[in-house]
Amino acid sequence: MKKFFTGFFSRLFNRVWVKPITVKPRTLKSSRHCDKDKLLEHSMFEILTRFVEEEMLPVCKKNQSEMYWDEAVKNEMFDLYTWWKRHLVKKKNVFRRYDQLKKRHSKSVSKNGYLTVDYSCPEKEKEINLEFLKAQERHQELKNELKTKMHRLVNISSNMWT
Repeated sequence: MKKFFTGFFSRLFNRVWVKPITVKPRTLKSSRHCDKDKLLEHSMFEILTRFVEEEMLPVCKKNQSEMYWDEAVKNEMFDLYTWWKRHLVKKKNVFRRYDQLKKRHSKSVSKNGYLTVDYSCPEKEKEINLEFLKAQERHQELKNELKTKMHRLVNISSNMWT
């Protein structure tokens, strides 16, 4: 019985008075299902974004002599921060382009959304297939770029302290 009350009151205390440490990426829509790989990448860069906006920028604006970080680390963090902001726009444009192609050429797209080049089709169909392949290649390039940036972020993560 004593164990129950101890656990109950500690949970109540933590729920009421202690602010939980959670990361809810602002770049993901909360009402939609999200794969774990997407959640991981958005969470990683959400932590970086919060750190830069809430910790680094106020210190940089306040007093340059009070910088806690090496110049190289600071530049790396700002580089990743600005890249993430640009990456979200690029990614949105790629998906918008892909959706436009799907709407325009809905009869050419298979049920699962993928399209392979069918060389037996007429010239117009070949052009459509190539457009889809270009959009898919661009998406793959963005994924590869994201992986390298995630590695860079992990390498500097030990410097994100307050």
